[in-house]
Amino acid sequence: MKTIDLKKEIRYIEQYIALRNNYSDLLLTNPINKNDTLKWFKNKKIEIRGIIEREELIGIVILYINKGGEVTIFVKDKHRGLGKQLISIVEKIAKENNLCFIYAWVLKDNNNAKKLFEKCGFSQEGVEFKKYNEILFEGIQYKKFLC
Repeated sequence: MKTIDLKKEIRYIEQYIALRNNYSDLLLTNPINKNDTLKWFKNKKIEIRGIIEREELIGIVILYINKGGEVTIFVKDKHRGLGKQLISIVEKIAKENNLCFIYAWVLKDNNNAKKLFEKCGFSQEGVEFKKYNEILFEGIQYKKFLC
């Protein structure tokens, strides 16, 4: 397995889009396409790393520097330790960008994500609601201090 910067390894964009779109419901977003993704990749305040295994993109972490350290993670196969690896990767990137904490919003019923963030030292900061397609969703805000 190796870690890549998806902005520099554009050949994986189709795999990124497919994996990302599998998580649209959990991310509370609409599916994405190639043109919009290429434009989004140009944002200098967003870092995107992936884990590759045998030329297959199996995990992604996004750090939104422009949102004060928000983190998004998605993996192809659960229960392989990829989430922990991705958290470790994003913590290093956040420190390089002088962020003193990172945070994530997790749907209340997403037990796999809640376990991951808690195992990786994040603490629950409270309940937060987000609206998507006129529906209100309850989630938990997780935060980890790095400084």
